[in-house]
Amino acid sequence: MKGGVLMGCAIVLLSAGWAMADIETIANGGFESGLTGWTNTVNVVALPAWGLPVVTPHSGAGMAVMSPLGVLNSTLGQNIDLQGLSQVNVSFWYQIQSLDLPLFGDAPADPLSVQVGDAVLPLNLGPFSSNDPAGGANTTTGWQFFTTGWIPASSLGPTPHSIRFLLDNQSSLNESTIFFIDDVSVLAAPEPASIAVWLLLGAAGLATVRGWRRKWSGRPLPGA
Repeated sequence: MKGGVLMGCAIVLLSAGWAMADIETIANGGFESGLTGWTNTVNVVALPAWGLPVVTPHSGAGMAVMSPLGVLNSTLGQNIDLQGLSQVNVSFWYQIQSLDLPLFGDAPADPLSVQVGDAVLPLNLGPFSSNDPAGGANTTTGWQFFTTGWIPASSLGPTPHSIRFLLDNQSSLNESTIFFIDDVSVLAAPEPASIAVWLLLGAAGLATVRGWRRKWSGRPLPGA
């Protein structure tokens, strides 16, 4: 009985150690709870459908719509805690819907930039432009996936950290741009030392199990 309990504890410790290898630092990345968890939002709404043609979320029932009317700048941000973490993987899905009226000449691109890290020297991703890959009148890109892959957390500067989506809508007469954002993730891996502690605890638990098994081997069960 004791051996079984200890074995279960050891398995839990080992499982916890492996689970620490991937930590999601974003809250409500799929916008299923509206804009809960997101701060510094300007000209952003969370909707189940928007645009012409209508755009629906990449997954679930919610998405962030930046500049829903297509003519104003827009900001979407969230603070993230990367203390004690060694690597991060930033990813998200986006879709661009652009109304371009060539009657007034070529429209300037309305770029979306993404900043991850501290406010002074963040890691800049993009820009993602309304003219790349989409262009022409009333175009949409369809959902596109972006990921940085695993990068050192040290490249994001000192704490505090955040992720910020910044849409620079040029507000020209012949271009309006809406950015749709969904399934935002900042996945992080802990420092190797943190994983080692959990693995050592798990190993100690297994060693204790073996000790109990040797101690009780061949003895009659209590009450037998």
